[in-house]
This record gives sequence, C-alpha cells and structure tokens, in this order.
Amino acid sequence: MQTTSTCHNCHGEGQVITNHCKTCRGSGITQAEETISIQIPAGVAEGMQLNVSGKGNAAERGGIPGDLIVVIEEIAHEELQRDGNNLLYDLYISFADAALGTQVEVPTVDGKAKLK
Repeated sequence: MQTTSTCHNCHGEGQVITNHCKTCRGSGITQAEETISIQIPAGVAEGMQLNVSGKGNAAERGGIPGDLIVVIEEIAHEELQRDGNNLLYDLYISFADAALGTQVEVPTVDGKAKLK
C-alpha cells in the first residue's frame, strides 16, 4: 500500500526557509495600508458593490491577491433629493413668473445652473 501527501516541512513548495524574516515570519505577507483611487460610475446607489480586481488581501506563497469589494454609502445632499436615477429640487415661484416666464438658478451636482 502506498500513500501520497505533501511535505510537512515545505508544504509542497520544494524549499524550506531557514532564516525567517522578522516582519513576515516566513509567510511572505506583511501588513500594510495602501491608498487607491477608484472610478465610481454615475448612477450607483446606496448598498451597491464595486469590485476592484487584485487589490484585496494578499495570497500566501506568492498566489494571486484577492479582489477588493467596495460597498457604496450615500451622503444626503443639502438641497437635492434622490428618486432612483433622478434628482429632485423643490423651487417655489410666483404665479406671474410661471405664466410669463423667468430665469432662475437651481443647484445641481456639479454646481449651479440657470433655467428659463
């Protein structure tokens, strides 16, 4: 009868590290923080998740790093309200302005806009 298993010393890597690094203790992984920039597409909503490939936790023994999952949290705007993909703004104008026309300034996500 024969049995096959991985080596208990090298765990199948074929080499044994005798002088362990003091930072990683021979695992090849160190704890660190990294700041990354991601593009958040227009129209994302509260609770949606974005996947950033290769920016997650490091894998042991030189493996491929995992993916970073970003969960979106919205901060309410001071003047605009969200209704699905639409933004709502309440602007009260007089009956005369509504009938005859006027030019008003309304807030938008990118600043202010003038409407006739």
